[in-house]
Amino acid sequence: MPRVDYTYRSTIDFTINRDPYNVQAGFGLVNATLNFTDNDARWKAELYVRNATDKKYLLSTLGFPEIFGTQGALQDYADPREYGLKVTRNFK
Repeated sequence: MPRVDYTYRSTIDFTINRDPYNVQAGFGLVNATLNFTDNDARWKAELYVRNATDKKYLLSTLGFPEIFGTQGALQDYADPREYGLKVTRNFK
C-alpha cells in the first residue's frame, strides 16, 4: 500500500518583532511510505522517506537581542531527509 503526504506550513514569526533572523518562510514537506503485509498479517515491512525533498527549515530560534542585545539568533533546524526500512513481526 503506497502513501504520499504533502503538508504546507506558512510563514512563522518566532518573535513578536519581525526580525529576519527569527522568521521561517513558508515551505512544503513531502513524506512517503510503502507498506507490505503478508496474507496472515504476521509480517509487515515499511519502506519510508521523510522530508523527501531534503528541505532545510527552522523548528525554533532564540534571538540574540533578547539575550545579548546584538543581531542574530540561535537556530534549531529540523532533520534532513531520512529514509529507512522497518520490519515488524506479530506473534499471535
